[in-house]
Amino acid sequence: MKDVRGSVRRYFPLLLAAVLVVATGVVGASLFGSAGEQLSGEDVLENVEQRYDGAETVVGTAEVLATNGSDRYAATVEYAVAEGNNSRVTVHADGSTVVAGTNGTHAWVYDPATGLARVYDEGELEQRHAEYEAEYGSYEQFRERYGDNVTATRVGTETVGGQEAHVLRVVSTNESIDTEGRLWVDREEYTVLKAQATGENGTVTVRFSDTRFGVSVHESTYRPPTDGGREVPDADRETYDSFGAAQSATALDLPDLRDSYGFEEVVVANYDGETTATAAYDTEYGTAYVAVTTADRVPGEGETRRVADRSVTVASAQGGAAAYWTDGDVTTAVVVRGPESSALAVAETLLE
Repeated sequence: MKDVRGSVRRYFPLLLAAVLVVATGVVGASLFGSAGEQLSGEDVLENVEQRYDGAETVVGTAEVLATNGSDRYAATVEYAVAEGNNSRVTVHADGSTVVAGTNGTHAWVYDPATGLARVYDEGELEQRHAEYEAEYGSYEQFRERYGDNVTATRVGTETVGGQEAHVLRVVSTNESIDTEGRLWVDREEYTVLKAQATGENGTVTVRFSDTRFGVSVHESTYRPPTDGGREVPDADRETYDSFGAAQSATALDLPDLRDSYGFEEVVVANYDGETTATAAYDTEYGTAYVAVTTADRVPGEGETRRVADRSVTVASAQGGAAAYWTDGDVTTAVVVRGPESSALAVAETLLE
């Protein structure tokens, strides 16, 4: 299957906006006019804002589809948003699941397949925001570009999932922006049933379902996964401080680098019938995570290098790099928070 992650990465700001901005009712105030006897597009959006902004919590599910020519990216997003900058999303895409959340002071990302959770404190969050804004621009810029300077026109009604909906056409007043949006809003409840945006990078369509307002959401929902990672259904993980105890707990051959680096811990995770064991080592490149897995989650991108007479694929992302190779049904991966050269150096130590 064709790998399209490089191209769909351009959709991420729009995906987040479509799911979280709608979910939290963050809509530019200048969109709204006074309600009249005949509902206009601006009247409908004002009712939407009141519906969402008045709720202490909003939870629901969104089916996301991003397309650009033959490229296609689909995901199911379950979200829970609450006052105080609390949010949690579970993203199911390409046969894998990732969970992320924030409670206002910390943010975290959890992978149930590997059993690993990465937690970011306020300082790291600021750095992440700076990196994100350098690539995509700030939220204020995004809002000014796509939220505060648009016109909304009611263009009719349609049925979405058996519910009658107002259809709104939303366009920017800035002629240099060629993105056009459409919203389908429930005529009775003023919940967003569907959102769509089309521009130079393709089309993003989001269908919202099971939207609920004011439901009780326990505060632990917005914390990083705790012992066992059992906040994610069917996920099971165990942390071992002893290499021997970890090896006894799994049939996988654990990557043993204790002669070269300081051993920290091993996490053994089982999810959806697959097993992943990840050992953490203290190296001169920082903490290196060396994982072995039976899961079919090998990325379809990267460059091939020769390491210790082996063919190894290396790829980098924001703030980190990975080197990986496959033997039979088992994939080994080295992940570091640093350049590709660091990941390859640890891989070479393991393969020698």
